Amino acid sequence: MNKLGIIGDTLEVLQEEAKRGVKTAASQITGRQPKNKQPKAPKEGEDKKDFVQDLYGGNVKPLTNEQVAKKEMEDKQKEETLRQKLHGEYYQKLISPQKRPQEAQEGQERAAERVERLGMEDLQKKKEDEEKKKPIAVAQAERKTEAPLGAG
Repeated sequence: MNKLGIIGDTLEVLQEEAKRGVKTAASQITGRQPKNKQPKAPKEGEDKKDFVQDLYGGNVKPLTNEQVAKKEMEDKQKEETLRQKLHGEYYQKLISPQKRPQEAQEGQERAAERVERLGMEDLQKKKEDEEKKKPIAVAQAERKTEAPLGAG
C-alpha cells in the first residue's frame, strides 16, 4: 500500500472522531441529544453555526450594521456615565475628610469604653442608693438612740 494513502485515511478518521467528540460535548453542555443526520457535504462554516445554535439555543441571527452601531452607542453612553460616577466619587473622597482606619478604630474603642464607664457608674449609684436604704428595724433603732427624749 501507499504510505500517503494510509496517512490520509488515518487523518480522515481522526477528523471524523474529533467532530463526533465536539458534538458529544455540545450535547452534554446543552442537554440535547445530537440529531442523527445523514452525512452530507456541509457548507463552509455550517458546522460552526450548528454548534453555536445548539449551544445558545434558538436561531442565531447576525446583527445588522444599524444594530451594531446602536449597541456601540449604548456601550459608550454606559461607559461615560460610569466614568463620571467614578470621577465624582474620587473627588468627593478627596474633599470630605476621612479618618484613618486606626483613628476610626480608636474612636470606636473610646465609645465602647465610655458606654462601659457609664454602665459602671449606674451600678455604683444603685449600690449607694441601696446602702442608703436601711432596713426598717435599723432605721427605728437609730431614731431611738439619736432622737432626744420626749421627741418621738
